[in-house]
Amino acid sequence: VSYTLFQDTGLFEIFKIPLREFQNFFRALESGYRDIPYHNRIHATDVLHSVWYLSTRPIPGFHEIHSDET
Repeated sequence: VSYTLFQDTGLFEIFKIPLREFQNFFRALESGYRDIPYHNRIHATDVLHSVWYLSTRPIPGFHEIHSDET
């Protein structure tokens, strides 16, 4: 999921993130999560996806309020 979101948003290119280092980092990050009922690797993926979704969707009315044209 993290790879797809970074690819979709262009973060690999913007920050010049080497793919191998990215993969190693996220594998280490995932392996560090404990198998507990709530704060686990599945919850982390849910949060990552939610933040991506909310940050890539337009906010109704926001452009009109903060436009330089008004």
